[in-house]
Amino acid sequence: MKGNQEIKKQLEEIPFELKRRLRIFDRGSAPYIEVDGRQMINLTSNNYLSLATDPLVIEGAVAAVKEDGAGAGSSRLIAGTSARITLLESKLAELKNTERALVTTSGFTAALSAIVALVGRSDGIVIEKSSHACLISGARLSGSKTIFFRKNNLEGLTRALKKLRDRSKRLLIILDGVHSMDGDIAPLPEILNIAEEFDSFLLVDDAHGTGTLGPNGEGIFAHFGIKPSEYVIQMGTLSKALGSQGGFLAADKAIIDLFIQKSPAFIYTTGLNPAAVGAANAALDILAKNNERVVNLRRNISAFCKKIGIQTSKTPIIPIVIGGEKETIELSNKLEAAGCLTLPIRPPTVPKGTSRLRLSVQSGHRLFVETSEHASEERYLVLLRSRTAE
Repeated sequence: MKGNQEIKKQLEEIPFELKRRLRIFDRGSAPYIEVDGRQMINLTSNNYLSLATDPLVIEGAVAAVKEDGAGAGSSRLIAGTSARITLLESKLAELKNTERALVTTSGFTAALSAIVALVGRSDGIVIEKSSHACLISGARLSGSKTIFFRKNNLEGLTRALKKLRDRSKRLLIILDGVHSMDGDIAPLPEILNIAEEFDSFLLVDDAHGTGTLGPNGEGIFAHFGIKPSEYVIQMGTLSKALGSQGGFLAADKAIIDLFIQKSPAFIYTTGLNPAAVGAANAALDILAKNNERVVNLRRNISAFCKKIGIQTSKTPIIPIVIGGEKETIELSNKLEAAGCLTLPIRPPTVPKGTSRLRLSVQSGHRLFVETSEHASEERYLVLLRSRTAE
């Protein structure tokens, strides 16, 4: 078949340094994992609070499956909304300090649900160039007039809004609260002021801020001590710090109602499976009980940054930018040989020439312990220090 041959040729044209591969890991979210019979520190997972392997979270998943079954069986608007999922939504609304929350099957689905329901061809979107692929996909799918601006460039954001204001019925600003590949935090107070000036809605992807920012892991708004206004939509995932699976939106009640009525990605998707719902409920209960994991995460971040010779980060995402794809792969391989799992991030995930190691610190790491229990950890730290010193 000609088409199949063309696909094979297309695959062959992908350079080795850019080809994506699947690797098999057992308990790949755990802070320490076993690879080929060797235990090593895991700096690849977004399981920031180490809740994915917590016994109480696992028990929550098992209990939900025993009572509600293995799958939701239908969309949320048919029979896929359970008492457990509405309880989860109330907990998320409380965490995010909003009137209501809506649980979706993934963060990607949450983005599509919000953007496509909120804006269309007569509206305008201003979105960061470095936004997650789900946000960019949602903007394109909406058909809205779209202008991109550079991350944290407030002047560029303002210029774009001025261009769109007179020819758009509704405006929407889209950005990452914590940038997934850089680990820095968006200047939220200034952006909120700009959004208010232009009477624009604001969608903040707080996937990496939920569970890591704020006094008790509430996210970026609590980090800045700001109560979300009626024109703000917070998006997040259950699959990172909360250790489960799925996505969510938190906003004013009227906005959530609009998503339920107008979003094809929500309406025509089977509801989130009971195991993920049960696990997320248990994770939020742990987070509500005390902030010990959040405190441990911050201690680990500080200790790790000190050990590799860089300035302390406010988030668990620590990028080591190498540049070339080949060099990044080589360093990743050396680190794995030294007992540290950290996989290379290459284009198109990041711009060409900025390939990097994206290191993710967890609450369950033992980085703030002065004497390491694993000699292999010291070898990988030496390698990272030598790179950050360049």
